[in-house]
This record gives sequence, structure tokens and C-alpha cells, in this order.
Amino acid sequence: MSTQFNQLTMPAQILTLAELHLSVESLAQYLSTLPQLNPHALTLEHLATPLGRKLFQSIALSSDFCEQENLYGLKLYSCLSEADNPEVLGDPFTRSLAELKTRYFFMVDPAFPWQGEAPTPEHYLLLRDKPSTFLAWIVRMSFIKRWALMHCFRDENVSEHSHQTAVIAHMLGVIHNELKVQPPVNPSDVALIALYHEVAESKVQDLNSNTKYLNPEFTRQFKAIEHQAEEECLRTLPPFMQQEFAALLIQSNIDPTLKDIVKAADHICAYIKTANELRFNNPEFVHVKDNLEATLQEAAQRLPEVDYFMRTFVPLCWATVDQLSGVDYQEQYRFDMKQAAQHANTSLPEQEIEPKPAATPQSKAPRS
Repeated sequence: MSTQFNQLTMPAQILTLAELHLSVESLAQYLSTLPQLNPHALTLEHLATPLGRKLFQSIALSSDFCEQENLYGLKLYSCLSEADNPEVLGDPFTRSLAELKTRYFFMVDPAFPWQGEAPTPEHYLLLRDKPSTFLAWIVRMSFIKRWALMHCFRDENVSEHSHQTAVIAHMLGVIHNELKVQPPVNPSDVALIALYHEVAESKVQDLNSNTKYLNPEFTRQFKAIEHQAEEECLRTLPPFMQQEFAALLIQSNIDPTLKDIVKAADHICAYIKTANELRFNNPEFVHVKDNLEATLQEAAQRLPEVDYFMRTFVPLCWATVDQLSGVDYQEQYRFDMKQAAQHANTSLPEQEIEPKPAATPQSKAPRS
């Protein structure tokens, strides 16, 4: 096995064998003893030699090692297995490479417990310590105001909207599976997609729906801009993370079933927002609520989970804290009585299971 790390594939100023306490001079001397070896390459077979092991464990690290250029990162046993060389893998000093961390390079251990195909040098190129702006853009989503053209009793930002959408989408995914809707979905996948569904707005801002869908040509052009923004966000991530996030950030990559559920969750969030504004006599949202009701009624015809969700969870979104506490009190009372009956191996009459009325707000002590 001879996976090589050479000058063409490895960038300069990446630490080599820092955890193995090698001096620059000793490393150069060792490399010179290896026949037909590129000065900037090292094979796993060479590293497994007795000379290599002795060198690795006996020479102290020089103080200027971190400042040297043209040093190339390597992984001692990235392609080895227990069957190939149990002595090398059993060496705790060698295995300490699993958590090697330097200011230039972060190495992980692909052999433990990485399953499947042996990694290549490109895997380590992906782990360069290069600053990423991805999280900074995500943080700025809290600065982006939704409903920007409308007077709002309470402002809402894209960050909180994304969280609420993710929660609702996750719940819809669970209900979807419970109702045996086909095909089944992974609720966690639905939630993650919803969490990132507005990531493009970190670059293009939130656009009013009436403007976004003004006409088919404008919609097509704006979707292209959003797609470009999604790809730009993806490219801000380290390369080794991009494949995982491409399935979350790039809307065209998302499974239609999951996208449909996330879209429904998005509309439910908007519906809750509009209903809250109307509670405080804000007429700006009258027509918005009417349009969203029609949209959700249509979605409920296709997605039974939406119908269940709207009937089960949405009505209490506008209850007061005291009303919510009363509902929770009644449910807890029923649960406690049933548990007591089961524990006593008896069945209580239905009237005894019914809860006592919750305390009214007037009967409670005034808040300070």
C-alpha cells in the first residue's frame, strides 16, 4: 500500500508529524535514506518500518518546526488496517495522531472508526485551517426583517422564522409517518432542510411574495439569483463539508416530498404570524391571512399531516399564558388520575377522572 503525499497535492506550510516529535533535520535525514522517494513524499509502507518507528518515538521537536515551509502533512496509518499492520495500529503513540491539531492543519483519524474505502491525500487537503464565512452569514440572518413592506405589531426576522419552520416541519414529518402517508420520510431530514431553507436570504434579503411572483419571467430570474446565492453559501464551507450541506442548502437538490412538507411548514408559520397580527387589530394582514388559508386548505387535501396539524396544534397558538396553563393542568390531572388507577389496578368512574376547574386569572395572586 503506497498512498503518497506529494508536492502536487499538498499545500505548503502544513505541519508534518508534529505530534511525533520529529525535528526538521531528522525528518530530512530519514527521507534521504529512502530510495526513489520524492523529497516531498512519504508512503505508509515507509512509515511502518522499524527505522521509521524508532525515529518517530525518539527525536524531540525543534522549536522552529512550525515556521518551516515546504513541509507536507501526512497520516501515518490512513490506509492501514488491523490485518495489515497490527503493531503499528496498536501503538498508542502512533494512534495519538487521531487528535493531531495545529494552527495550519487539523487531522482526524479516518481509520478509527471510519468505515468503507480507504481515504486519499485529498481527504486531508479538505481539513485545512482556512477561515469560513458560513456561520457569519447564518448569524446575520437575525438582522433580516420579514414582512419588510408591511406595518407589523411585532417584527419578525429570518432566523427565528427558520427555527419555527424547522420545528413545525419536524412535527409534520412525524405525523406524516404516523398517518402512513407514502413515501415515508425521515423527520430529522425534514427539520434540517427547513432550518436552512432561507439561507439564500442571507445574501439576497427577504423579498415580498407579491413582488417575487409578479410574473413568470421575474420569478424565474429571481429563482436563478436565489440558486446562485445558495451555491455561494455552500462554497463558503470547507470542501469536506460541502457534499453534506449541498443536500440541505441547494433547493434543487431536495427531494420533492420533503420540499412539499417544508413548504407547508413555511406557510403555517406565515399563517400564525398573520393571525397574531390580526389579533392586535392590524388590518395589513387581512388579505394575507385569506390567501394563506386558501393555500393551506389546498395543501391539506394533498398532505393529511397538514390537516391534522392545523386542527390539533394551531388553534392554541393564540391562547394566553393562563389559558395554556389551564389546558396543561387539565391534561396533567387526567394523566395522573389514570396512572393512579392503573397502579391500584382499578378503574375510576369517568367523573372522578375529569379534572377540577383550573384557577382563573382573577383568583391568582397579582403579579409584582
